[in-house]
Amino acid sequence: VGQMKLGSLLATDAFFTFLTTNMWATLSDKYGRKPFLAMSAAGIGIGAGIVSMSNSFAPMYIAAAIDGCTSCMFGLGQAYLCDISEASQLPANIGLFMGVSAGIGFTFGVPISAVLMKSKGVRAPFVVSACVGLLNSLFILTCLPESLAPENRRASIDMRECNPLAAMHTLARNGLMIGASLSYFLLWFAHTGLQVTWMNFFKAAHGWSAAKAGGVLAVFGIGTAFLPRLLLKLMSLSKAVQFGLATYSVSMLALSQARSDLQVYAALVLAAVGSTALPSSLSFLANQASADAKGAM
Repeated sequence: VGQMKLGSLLATDAFFTFLTTNMWATLSDKYGRKPFLAMSAAGIGIGAGIVSMSNSFAPMYIAAAIDGCTSCMFGLGQAYLCDISEASQLPANIGLFMGVSAGIGFTFGVPISAVLMKSKGVRAPFVVSACVGLLNSLFILTCLPESLAPENRRASIDMRECNPLAAMHTLARNGLMIGASLSYFLLWFAHTGLQVTWMNFFKAAHGWSAAKAGGVLAVFGIGTAFLPRLLLKLMSLSKAVQFGLATYSVSMLALSQARSDLQVYAALVLAAVGSTALPSSLSFLANQASADAKGAM
């Protein structure tokens, strides 16, 4: 499969995510987080199921569209944490959530997928993913407690607030919000770039195998879960953002110039420390929202 087709699949998913995420998040401020978390998990399962049965490329676009239209798990997971966390504990809790979700996912997901493909065929990971997604949806509906208390829910929803442009308007209410939002966007853009080019970069620049690069990425993800939690006990939220941004920038420059494995590991430790800026920035933005608008934020 050509890179253009793979890229168009990712773009389809991302396009529908952009169109719908703010709608689900805003509606969750009125109806609670559980229904939409369950919907998102089911969407992952349905999309993976379609891919597992596909004999051509066309159904994969349908799967990508379904996944994109229901892709609100990560944002609503953060909103769930906002509902149950004290403001002072929110940065550490979001950092733990972001790091563990990525770190544990790569630690177990990548090798399990490789084993399934080798032993059961290329469709097997998608079958398992479909089952996990649907079971996760069932677990959310039956076992997960609702985080949004009735007194913190919106009385009504203006559907005009549910489009992506309305979300941008929310983030542009004053200069402080604009600056914090732009800073978070740029940092997340850079962080995502690191993740999606990770395997290719280390193969080309250092000759690492996929197993080694994936293992280091898993450790890096776990590091981003726990190091911010420690650092946020030592400094204020604003200082954590400033320190994190500066440290992350230095770490990326160091990584680009690294010539040995030891230098790479040192740069990634700095990057894990610098990732403190991600949960810190997000927590700052979340704390600007009222109790009945944290999902939208």
